[in-house]
Amino acid sequence: MQLADLMSPEDVARRLNSYQERINRRIDRLVNKKQKAMDIIERMPNSFDRALIIQRYLCNKPWADVADLIGFCENWAKTDLKAQALAAFEAVWKSTT
Repeated sequence: MQLADLMSPEDVARRLNSYQERINRRIDRLVNKKQKAMDIIERMPNSFDRALIIQRYLCNKPWADVADLIGFCENWAKTDLKAQALAAFEAVWKSTT
């Protein structure tokens, strides 16, 4: 590699700024999606469903922790309660679109 093949400091700075702008746009989109999800979750009538969705899908907690938090066994939380919570989320989501 020759010295002439290297980018100038200005080119490096432009490239870094471009990457940072792309990253910031992506972060903004993800934050907006999370806020929309929270708006839907807040309208869910059942507090167990809300807790399950928030703890598992927004806080990324393991099923064992989620089950302990809502007071059910892990297997029940992973199957029946999960299906119930996702159905409740979907119902609220569809009612707002």
